Amino acid sequence: MQPLGSINTTASANDERFDGMVRLICAHFAVPACVLVAGEGRTRRIWASAGLSDTQRRQIADAREAGPLAEIQHLRILVVWPLLACQGGQFGCLYLLDETHRLLDASQEQALQEFAWLALDLLEREA
Repeated sequence: MQPLGSINTTASANDERFDGMVRLICAHFAVPACVLVAGEGRTRRIWASAGLSDTQRRQIADAREAGPLAEIQHLRILVVWPLLACQGGQFGCLYLLDETHRLLDASQEQALQEFAWLALDLLEREA
């Protein structure tokens, strides 16, 4: 696998990194599911926790307007965290899902922001 900083990384290598990031986020926040959505329309890409169906992935990706606490079958969207570019604009969103409602504390929000920056860095390099 190429180093994270490589600008010549293949799409499949980045997919592996995003899949790994989703697994790491789930483990860090002890949630059953996490989804990373990037792009819009035909260019939209979705990386999600194993175990989520394609239908659930699409529902979550389309739930941007619904915001936190929208229900996707037995899971609730706890957090919708936008991936905001430094120059403005939004590259996508990170979603944390859980079976029950809970709030993130300040250190968890900081950690989620750091995960978002990592995802954004990969997305910007790809673009």
